[in-house]
Amino acid sequence: RVLFRSKNPQPQKHMKEFRKSPTTLGEYELADESEVSGAMIEEKDFSGRSAKHVELHQSKFKRCNLLESHFQNILCEQVQLDNCNLANSKWDELAMKKVQLTSCKLTGFHASIAHFASTLFVNCSAEYAHFRFSKFKKCEFRECRLLEADFQEADLRGTVFFNCDLRNAQFSGALLEGVDLRGSKIDGLLVRPESLRGVIVDFGQAAYLAGLLGLQIS
Repeated sequence: RVLFRSKNPQPQKHMKEFRKSPTTLGEYELADESEVSGAMIEEKDFSGRSAKHVELHQSKFKRCNLLESHFQNILCEQVQLDNCNLANSKWDELAMKKVQLTSCKLTGFHASIAHFASTLFVNCSAEYAHFRFSKFKKCEFRECRLLEADFQEADLRGTVFFNCDLRNAQFSGALLEGVDLRGSKIDGLLVRPESLRGVIVDFGQAAYLAGLLGLQIS
């Protein structure tokens, strides 16, 4: 069954404001087997960077350029990405835990078969992003542009999409029980009718989804 609720979803309590780290890194190169902890990295150019086995802990990246970067086996834990450019990047075997991405460019970002836990996306541009086969636990997308994003076969149970643009996004085969879509644009959403059981929507969305189910509202 599809759940209808009229009130706006509240941000999950696990998301708190990140504190600034007292540590500042000067010149730093993300390389194989590198680990960053307790760092504040601002306005660094990592575009096109390729590395394996990277760990980022309790750090903040602000206005960094990670365009077309390629990381394999990357762990991000208690990290904040603020106004960073990750467009057309490919992060394989990605794990994010307690991460906040704010006003980041994620257009064409590729993170298939990734694991996201307690991760918050705020005002991010993620058109054509690939999250296929990924797993999301206690995650939120707020005010994000996700046109034609690919969540095929992803485990999205309990994920919140608040005031997002999900037009023509791909949700075929995704696990959607408890997903909250209220306030989001869902025109052209690609989803199997049987996957809508337990999805939380507002009344306007309900009318659109009824059409997908072959129902007529009069």
